[in-house]
Amino acid sequence: MATFPPGASGPDSMSPDSDQPGTSRRLIACVACQKRKVKCSRVFPCANCIRSSSQCIPGTPAPPRGRKPYNQALKARLARCEQLLSGQASAAAAKASPNAVTTPKSSQSQSPADPSPVSKWTPEGKLVEDSNGKLAFMDNYLLGLVNEELRAMDELINLDENERSSPLDSRPSDPNTDLLLGDDASNSSVLDAWPGAALVFKLWQIFLDRVNPFTKVIHVHSFQPHVVEATNGTQGLPENIMALLLSIFLMAVVAMSEEECLNTLKKTKEVAVASFSSGIRQIMRQLNFMRTNDLVILQSLCLYLYSLQDRYDRHSSWVFSGTVIRIAQKMGLHRDGDVLGLKPFESEMRRRVWWQLVSLDAKFALFSGFGHSLLPRDWDAREPSNLNDADIFPAATQPTPDRDGPSEMILCLVRHKITKFLVDTPGLEPVKMMSELNESSGAPPVAGGTREQQMSYYLTHFELLEQSLQHILDNRCNPHAGQVHVMAQGLISALLVQKRHLIKSISDGPRPDAVFQSGEDNAFMWAVSMLEHTAFLYASSEDTGFLWFADFNFQYDVQ
Repeated sequence: MATFPPGASGPDSMSPDSDQPGTSRRLIACVACQKRKVKCSRVFPCANCIRSSSQCIPGTPAPPRGRKPYNQALKARLARCEQLLSGQASAAAAKASPNAVTTPKSSQSQSPADPSPVSKWTPEGKLVEDSNGKLAFMDNYLLGLVNEELRAMDELINLDENERSSPLDSRPSDPNTDLLLGDDASNSSVLDAWPGAALVFKLWQIFLDRVNPFTKVIHVHSFQPHVVEATNGTQGLPENIMALLLSIFLMAVVAMSEEECLNTLKKTKEVAVASFSSGIRQIMRQLNFMRTNDLVILQSLCLYLYSLQDRYDRHSSWVFSGTVIRIAQKMGLHRDGDVLGLKPFESEMRRRVWWQLVSLDAKFALFSGFGHSLLPRDWDAREPSNLNDADIFPAATQPTPDRDGPSEMILCLVRHKITKFLVDTPGLEPVKMMSELNESSGAPPVAGGTREQQMSYYLTHFELLEQSLQHILDNRCNPHAGQVHVMAQGLISALLVQKRHLIKSISDGPRPDAVFQSGEDNAFMWAVSMLEHTAFLYASSEDTGFLWFADFNFQYDVQ
C-alpha cells in the first residue's frame, strides 16, 4: 500500500483543489517518478506510487538560478558597445586635433637609407565567431570586440540563423558568386561528376604521386578517411569535403596524359576536366564560397586555381586568384596562427595554404603582364615548416621542430623561397631592372634611395636567395629519396645558374668589350635563359608524371 509523508492526511490533502485562494504553486513530480523518468499524476500519493506500493515523496523545485534578467543583460551589452564606439570616436577626435602630433611606428623603425618599400608595420587583428559558429578574422581589434558584443546580443534574442541548414541542391546561389563562377545552364549535378569507388582510389593515388608534392595544402593522414568514405558516393559527406575531393579529382586528371585519361576514365581529358570543374562550380555556388570562413573550402579553391592554366584567359585567372587571396585575408591567413593563438596543426596548415596562394598569385600576375609589385603586403604568416605529414597531427598541443634533413616539403620549400624573394623585392622586374639600372634612362624601380643604393639592395636580396636555395640543396635535398627530390635538385641547380647570370649582368653592366651592350640585350639573354629553364623542366618531368607542372610554369617571366 502506498504511503505518503507525515502531515498529509490523505490523497485529497495535497490536491490542487485544496490550495487556498490567492496562493498558486507549481506542483512538481514526485521523487520516484522523476527518478524513473515517467509521467506523474502530481496528486500525492500519485498513481504510479500507489500501483508500485512505494513511498510517494513530492518533488521540490530547483533553486532559482542567479542570472540577470533578460532585459538587464541586453542593456549591459548595448552599454558595452556604446562605450567601445564612443572611445573610438574620442580617439579619432584627438588624432584630428591640430595640437596632437603622433609619429607612426613604421616611420620610426624604417631607416631613410633603406630603399625597401615593404612596410614594417604589423596591424592588430582578432579572431571572432561568425553567425555560423566559425572563426572569422577582423583586422580592426575594436570592431572585433564590438562584433563579439553584437554576437552575444544575437544569442540573447534568438536571432542566430543557420544559413547552411538546407540541402545542397535546394539552396539559392549567391549572385556575387555567380559573377565569378558563372551559372551552369546544364541540368547536370555534382552526382554526375562523382567517380565510382575504384576510380576514387585511382584518382587519389595519382594526386598523391604527381600533384601533392607541389602543393601540400592537404594533410594526407587526416584526410584519408574521407577518401574511403567517398567510395560510397556523396551520401553523408560534408559539403566542404565534397568540394575538396572534386578539386583533388580535377587535379589528378590535369596531371594525366590524354591517353592515360582515355584508358582510366573512358573519356577525353577535356571532357573529364569540364565535368569535374562543373561539379566544383556548382558546389562552390551552393556553399556561398565568397562568404566562407572554412579552410577546407579554401584548400579546394587553391587546387582549383592550379587547374585554370591553359583553360581560361590568363587575365581572368589572375583576377580570380586575387579574389581567393582576399577570401584568405578575410579568414586571417595572412596572420600567423601562433599570433592568433591557434593550435600548432591548424597554424601549420594555414601557413601552407597561404604561401601557396601567394605563390599562385605571383604566377598569374606574371602571366597577365604584371609584376610582383602587386603581391599582398603586410602579413606575418611564417613559411611552412620542413615537416612530413606524419610529423604533425590535429591533436598536437606543441609545435614540432623542423626536420634537419629531407622531407616531403622539398619542392614547396623551393617555391616558398622564390615567393619570399618576390615579396621582399616589390620593385624588382628582372627584364625592366636590367635596362633601367644598367642605363641612365628611366625612373628607378623603387622610389627612394640613390641608384647605387637600390642596386646594392637588390644584389643583397639576390645573394640571400642564393644562400637559401643552396642551403636547401645541401641540407634538405636527397636524390635517393625519390623522384620529387631528383626534380628539386635539378630545379634548384637551374635557378642558381639563372640568378648568378642575372647578378653578373646587373653588377657588370655594359662593357666596351661585351657582346651585349644594352639593357635590352641583357633582357633578351634573360628571356633565353628562362626558355632554357622551361626546356629543363620538360626534360626532367617527362618520365616522372610532373609534366603538368612544367606546363604550368611555361614562359614564366617573358610573357
